[in-house]
Amino acid sequence: MKLEACTIAIRERSLTELFDLAIPVTLRHAWRLPLLALPGLVLLLPGWWLLRTTSDSDWHTVWLAWTWMVAVAPLGTAALSVYLGHALFERQPSLRTAFALAGARVLALVFLTLLRAVLAISLIGMLLWPLFWSECLLLERQGPGAAWTRGRQLAGADAGRTTGLMALTALLLVVGLPLVAYGLVELHGVIDTGVMMQHDLTGWLNPGRSVLPWLLAWVATIGLTVVRYLAYLDARTRREGWEVEVALRRAAVGMGVGE
Repeated sequence: MKLEACTIAIRERSLTELFDLAIPVTLRHAWRLPLLALPGLVLLLPGWWLLRTTSDSDWHTVWLAWTWMVAVAPLGTAALSVYLGHALFERQPSLRTAFALAGARVLALVFLTLLRAVLAISLIGMLLWPLFWSECLLLERQGPGAAWTRGRQLAGADAGRTTGLMALTALLLVVGLPLVAYGLVELHGVIDTGVMMQHDLTGWLNPGRSVLPWLLAWVATIGLTVVRYLAYLDARTRREGWEVEVALRRAAVGMGVGE
């Protein structure tokens, strides 16, 4: 066998594999992730309050809630994305550093928020969104235009499919978790009284009446941010052999000669 004639093929990780990898990452930083995502919760709650006081149609409420949730996601998870990037090289990244670096890009993040609000008006519009725009903007410190191009290049031809699958997963989490909670409440009622209480499920799922969908959307956003970051690492590894660069950076940090 001639070594110079050999090639190395790196297989793309499936979305299922990325979710499997996200579990240990989430567990390792379990108590820090909600703290880093607190800005996202702060940004979601005004949307719930506004819809609770002004909405008059269930479908209209759901559509506005979707637009609000999708629009504020990059701004609300910016510190979390920065933290995950630093966690690749440091055992205990600084929360203060993560918030400071995210705050330095706040103007660009506000621009992303406004653009996502326009695209999120239709589900199809979000398929145009570069999957790794936030990572390129925050971790590679590129401008919004360069990060858009870079994000689309990294995502490649499967960007629309992957974005769609992640959006579907988020929808299943936001809708599925209330169904599970509803089932547990009914089961408790059957065990306690012997009859089904038949609670109003629509009140639980309506983002204009209940805060539960907003809280679940916040939890889902944390998980999807971890998955998207792992997909970003996978894309850089396949396209640029980034694992070599990561090893060199870790060695430099360990020797105190670089970041």
